[in-house]
Amino acid sequence: MNKHLYVSIIFSFFFLNILSQNNVVERADKLFENSEYGTAKNLYISELNSSKNKDLIIFKIAYCSKNILSKDAIYWYSLLISEYKESP
Repeated sequence: MNKHLYVSIIFSFFFLNILSQNNVVERADKLFENSEYGTAKNLYISELNSSKNKDLIIFKIAYCSKNILSKDAIYWYSLLISEYKESP
């Protein structure tokens, strides 16, 4: 019985973690669509390590950086080109 309880608790935490990550990216996407690039960039950066679509997140960070005239845009575009050559 305890084993099932522990498995259920672990599964619940895992599932909630996935949902919260999706919510952050969704919020960032909405901000991105509304040209609120500074805030969107910060949210994308916070989710970069846990994202399955790192190439897309890096592109959006680079695009946000370019639009807020941040000097790190070059770094993000360079990272995208060097690490994700096959990315569309």
